[in-house]
Amino acid sequence: MTKPTTVLMTITPEQAKEFLAGNRSNRPFQKTYAKGLELEILRGGWLVTHQGIALTADGRLIDGQHRCAAIAAAGIPVEMNVTFNADPASFPVVDTGMRRSVAFALGETTAYAAVVRWLAALADHASAANYSRLTNLQLIAAQEWADPVARRIFDACGSKRQGASVASIIAGAAIRAVISPDPEAVAQAYRAFILLEYSDMPFSVQALERQRSTGALTNNMPKMQLAKSFIAFDLERGEKNIVLKTEWPTLQRMHEIAVSLSRGGNAK
Repeated sequence: MTKPTTVLMTITPEQAKEFLAGNRSNRPFQKTYAKGLELEILRGGWLVTHQGIALTADGRLIDGQHRCAAIAAAGIPVEMNVTFNADPASFPVVDTGMRRSVAFALGETTAYAAVVRWLAALADHASAANYSRLTNLQLIAAQEWADPVARRIFDACGSKRQGASVASIIAGAAIRAVISPDPEAVAQAYRAFILLEYSDMPFSVQALERQRSTGALTNNMPKMQLAKSFIAFDLERGEKNIVLKTEWPTLQRMHEIAVSLSRGGNAK
């Protein structure tokens, strides 16, 4: 049997399509994952690693279908390791190792990494549509500007409370604190919210808690929770209700703030 040979190659979109022609009996194709790789290529963030594409002697693609699809869709050549004459018997054990999580990549807890993910998603798109598609490289790049934003709120209270200390709510409060005349007051309001200290909760934060306690907040989609948190921690509102028919205008405003932060602005 011919031994496998690995070669570092520049894979053109046309070559990627040829490799895909041999994509038989592979695992189910995930469009969202391939789209994330495509966006990484278009951003210029693709890096060469030991992982790449594997083909058997008869041209069967046993590893790399998503990478090939991403290259073909992006229309940009990508340098990558390609293994020829791969043993078909190795297919069942390909990509069965433990995945490196976002938290591992950032060197942080899972809860904190989730907050950074929301902030990075807001900076990338007004609807935070790419929340689940952000790559580890994108999040590491965002960490520099997102860290001080997230820390102010995340570290304000070490306690956690189900349905309250969720990433979307923390991220909403964090973005609000950036444009608040008193960021520390926002952090303390979040602490009161988590510890259920009503006497220290502004009216709008009390409204957020009422929605949480009745299940209205928990039943909302995370993006609506994000928007409601941003509204609730506006301590100058003085209103006792939070009514949002749609989250989009609020997310647009949060996007503008996050973009300014990511570009080194003060967002105020």
